Order: sequence, then structure tokens, then C-alpha cells
Amino acid sequence: MSINNRELITLLRIVLFILVLLIPLDFALSLIPGKVGNYFEDHIMAIVSGILIFIIFLLRIKYFYFEAEYEIIHLRQRPLMFDYMTLLNSYGYSRYEFPKKLLKDVYVENFLWFKTLVFVVETSTGKLRERTIDVTYLSNRKLDEVLRTMRSIVEQNKLK
Repeated sequence: MSINNRELITLLRIVLFILVLLIPLDFALSLIPGKVGNYFEDHIMAIVSGILIFIIFLLRIKYFYFEAEYEIIHLRQRPLMFDYMTLLNSYGYSRYEFPKKLLKDVYVENFLWFKTLVFVVETSTGKLRERTIDVTYLSNRKLDEVLRTMRSIVEQNKLK
């Protein structure tokens, strides 16, 4: 069973694509002589598109993926913007894969509208390490399902 926020990310990528296309379209329409060109001469559409792209960038929206079907837990997150650029490829990218038996605790921290999934994993030397992953843009239903699954794994580990 895998849990992700693919629907939101797909929708936002379409919105970003449209917003990026509106910028050159605005400049192209302003070059047409007559009333059409006069209507677009202030470049309001390009300015609004740029502002909306900047707001989406500031929101730090990330793709989230969780899977715990077999003996290994997979947690991944990728940023919505700058995902495939080589210079910024590591920005916001997290990937955790570990055996279920190493999971010791899990909880969610809230700060304003941001939500962070914190999970404690035992290292090979026996130390406990806290790892975090952003779950702000994961629906509450899906987040509850992730927490329920991870807490059941923690309970199983305590019984062993």
C-alpha cells in the first residue's frame, strides 16, 4: 500500500505550466496592433502570473511518497519546483529507506500551517536518530493512514 499526494502535485504542475505560458503570451498579444495590443500593453497578465509562480515557490510544496508493504519502509519527498534541474536537484529532496524493525517512534510536529513527520530510527551502532519529512500538503486522511501504519509497526517492534 503506497500513500502519496500525486493528485495535488499533478494539478499544481498543470497550473504552473499554464502560468508560465501566460507570460510570453501576454508579451506576444501586446505586440498586436490595435485594440488587442492596447489591452495587453500594461502586461498585467504577465505580472500576475509571475506573482502567482512566486507564491507557489514560497509555499514549498513537495511531493510525498510512503510505502511499507514488505520489510522495508520507503519515504520520499521531492520539491514541486526545480525538481529536474541539475544545480538545484538536492533542494528539498529527501529519501529514507530502512527496515521496519529499526523504527522506534513516530509523531507529527505542527508549526503554523506546516506539518512535519518525525520518526526515530535506530542506527547500525544502536543510536537513535530523528529524521524529518514535510507532510504539510498531504491530506489529513492520508496523514492519519501513514501515522496509523507507522504506529502499528512501532507497536509490533515493542512486542519483539
